[in-house]
Amino acid sequence: MGTRRRQRGEVTAKSLALFLGTTLAIGLAFRIGQPRDDTLHYRQPGGSLAAQSVRWEMIQMFVDSGVIVSMKERDTILRLEVGEGFQALEFARKQEIASVVCAYWATENERIRQVTVHDAEGRMIGRFSPTDGGLKLE
Repeated sequence: MGTRRRQRGEVTAKSLALFLGTTLAIGLAFRIGQPRDDTLHYRQPGGSLAAQSVRWEMIQMFVDSGVIVSMKERDTILRLEVGEGFQALEFARKQEIASVVCAYWATENERIRQVTVHDAEGRMIGRFSPTDGGLKLE
């Protein structure tokens, strides 16, 4: 009498684990089979329009503070000219700025895949690519 008889429809730990494992395996198989889209990391909850407006406000904040001087499209590359304020920032903040600028322009123009960072004299001081490890400073 020590064992209880299982009622119809009762979920056991073993059957639940089997179900979850199968569901996970099927989900991974479909995810791996999909072609990779490098623009997926630009998509945000609320739609691209909501994300774009937030990005634009951030870019304007950096322009107003003199961190960003100008942005110019050149084929598949965006030229980002930065001011003295950019040089004083720590690396993580520089990466964040380059990421926001790249995400905004890549959403506006799908050909943009890379940002080159130039100082006030026009020298290239870095490059940002979301698919190539982020920001690389020279």
